[in-house]
Order: sequence, then C-alpha cells, then structure tokens
Amino acid sequence: MLYARLVERGDARWDQPVASLFPDLIHEISPAWNDRTIEELIVCQGGMQANPSRSRMFAGYGDDRSMADQRTDAAMAAMRDAPGPRGRFVYSNSSYMVVGAAIDRITREPFERALERHVLEPLGIASLSYGPPERVCGHGPLLRIGNLALFAGRPADPNDPHSDNPRMFSSAGTMHVAMVDWAKFLGIFVTGGGGIVKPQTVDDLLRTPKTPRAAMGKGWARAELKGVSTGMQGSNTLWSATALLNTNRTKSSFVVCNDGRRASV
Repeated sequence: MLYARLVERGDARWDQPVASLFPDLIHEISPAWNDRTIEELIVCQGGMQANPSRSRMFAGYGDDRSMADQRTDAAMAAMRDAPGPRGRFVYSNSSYMVVGAAIDRITREPFERALERHVLEPLGIASLSYGPPERVCGHGPLLRIGNLALFAGRPADPNDPHSDNPRMFSSAGTMHVAMVDWAKFLGIFVTGGGGIVKPQTVDDLLRTPKTPRAAMGKGWARAELKGVSTGMQGSNTLWSATALLNTNRTKSSFVVCNDGRRASV
C-alpha cells in the first residue's frame, strides 16, 4: 500500500528497475538487477532469494543499528549476486526488505516514518508497532518435522527478541496492530480505496499477474472459497493472521490467532 501511494504521488513507478533505486550501492550489487522491476519483487517473481542467510538472520538479533541501516545491508547482500529465474514464484521476505530499503531512498526518510506519514496517519491508525506484542504471547509448535508443525508449544516471551523475526524484517513483517486498526486498513479494499488511493489502484493491488506461475498479486491472492474473491495470510511461526474479501468486495472478514501453525486459522 505504501509503494502504491508513492506511485500515485508521482514519486515512484511500478516498472522502475530495481538497481536504479540504489545509486549509493551501484558498485555493490549485480548490474543484472537493472533487468528486474520493483513490481516483480512485490509479486515475488523477481528471482530474489526467499530470506537472508541463517547467519545474517541470527546476527540481526544483536544488531542495534537503525532499521534503515540494517535494511541497506540486507538489500546489498540480497542483490550482490544476479537474480534467479524471472517469473518463478518464491515468497520472499528479502524482496520486501529490498522494497523497504528502496522506500528509504525514494522518500528520504525511514520506511517506518514514510508508512506513518502516507498510510497510518491518513487512516487514523495509532496502534502499529514492531516486534512481539507485549500482552498476548504467540506460540510456536511443540514439535517441527519438515513442514509439519505439531502441537502448541510454550508461550513466546515478549521480552525476548527471538519471539519475532529480526528488526531488519520491519518492512517484511514484524508489525503488529490492534484489530480495530487492521479493520481500518482493510476498509480500503471494500470502499474502493477509502479516500486513500484510487479505485483503480485497489484493483491493481488485488490483481494476480497473468503470468503462468503467478501465485499472488501485491500482497493478496485469489481465494478458492465460495463467496470469497481474494485473501491474504501471514505468519511469523508464532502468530497467524488471515483476511478475506467477499466476491463483490463489499465485506471483509479477518482472524488472528496467537498460534503460528497454519491449521490454527
């Protein structure tokens, strides 16, 4: 949504070559990223790796630099090598971290402040924060075998930074928000933009690309449920959140569970 707002303002373009957004890193990243657009990253078809390396992620928990500085390093590491095949869907936290770093440069302020200015404040959202929520604890699985997550584990300590992804993930998903405020955000999609963006921008955000391997649009995917057109789902393995839009996009339903197992929602 934030990048869409910047496009409507004329500050950004969907077809912007990724490398062109990082003039300060031009000697650190592969020139092959000039052949990929920011839109391809947002729909996770740009050939970006799924996540930073495990060693970088663990090091992130002890990194007390600004989130913008951490994003810059993450973007540089993600684009040091040439991208993978174009058009193959790989859900990529790294893509959203690179987009966050690009927004740092487009707006000349940290992604977090740009999000406040262009999305949260116009919607009257004041509860959004980063890291584990203080009052309600998430739960991971007691036992993980491959992709199987079995039984609820112990409550995650909100004072333990490992109870969420590292801070460098802020533009990819360490946010939490009160349900009433998430409802305000979802209202954009059932009111033709809610005065925040144009109706055609909402259509674009919800549209899944017509490429053979496309799995989602700009955060939303087609839902194969009766009476439902589109959905979004996210989890940090300790929490799960799902939102659905009905067929004619006049209603939204959403559920959050402090259990990261997919079956919990």
